[in-house]
Amino acid sequence: MVEKGTFREDLYYRLNVVNIRIPPLRERIQDIPMLVDHFIKLYCTSMSRNIMTIDQAALKRLEQYDFPGNVRELENMIERAIVVGNEKEIRLKDLPIEKEVISSSFQSLEDLEKQYILQVLNKYDWNISRSAKVIKVDRVTLYNKIKKYNLKSQKQENN
Repeated sequence: MVEKGTFREDLYYRLNVVNIRIPPLRERIQDIPMLVDHFIKLYCTSMSRNIMTIDQAALKRLEQYDFPGNVRELENMIERAIVVGNEKEIRLKDLPIEKEVISSSFQSLEDLEKQYILQVLNKYDWNISRSAKVIKVDRVTLYNKIKKYNLKSQKQENN
């Protein structure tokens, strides 16, 4: 701002006593669960709702997200999820993350395919027809991939 002439240089040096560098949220993923918990309590309380929990898949997705909007973006995501959610738990489908997350933890193309299929299935509540359309494969192919990767919905895993 000083270089552009929009902020007085002498005032900048008067105010610039102590520099504190706070890394962006994408460099502090260990802070995400704590921040999510804080924002859930804050917004549930302010909206007079019961305190919600967050699904582990949703939390993992948040930890993989790049957060170009930093902590404010996370806060807005949690607030929106509380408003549109089912009042018990924030799930993956409640999060307004439109960008696909590609993690460096994938070991192979199969790992990436498995995670992508699981992400789409969860987004559409395991509706095979809709998921197959999104993935642009036929239903039989999707069933075969589900079997190949031994994918299960959370409901199936709990039974």
